[in-house]
Amino acid sequence: FVVDDWYLTAYKPIKDDNNKIIGMIYVGVPEKPFIALQDKIKNIILLVGLVAFLMALVVSVIINSTITKPIKKLKKGVEMMGRGDYNFRVNINSNDEFEELAHAFNKMADENRSSHEKLKKQAEKLEKSYNELKILDELKSEIISSSSLEVNSGQYVCVKNNLYSLSINSII
Repeated sequence: FVVDDWYLTAYKPIKDDNNKIIGMIYVGVPEKPFIALQDKIKNIILLVGLVAFLMALVVSVIINSTITKPIKKLKKGVEMMGRGDYNFRVNINSNDEFEELAHAFNKMADENRSSHEKLKKQAEKLEKSYNELKILDELKSEIISSSSLEVNSGQYVCVKNNLYSLSINSII
């Protein structure tokens, strides 16, 4: 502190030829401009840090969405397929592995739909065959238990006054 303000100072001894101190030199400058510069630099560093943090946050949100959006779409597709909706399609146009995965998923959905339709048709055929066999079994039971059996020209059977048409082709 010098007179009425703080100063940045430096002192050096003044020596003679015999290395004996004969005086002192003093240099001093007011401290305020340097403190202001130091505060300004701190503020700039904080501002740059804050801007860098915000930029990193924005970039991470963008990267996060480019990764999570396709995954969410694929998850939705899996859920829809699990509910039996084989017509649901996952549309991802990202020109990367996610798009390839979406195409593979859609192909799998098509194959599952096709297999499901074939299975449904087979089940319907099986049910129809089962119903025909059931009718034939009932008819057989009635024929066997009936005491009066009448066969007319091999195509019609009359059991207890009930007339049944038998088609050999439908049995085979």
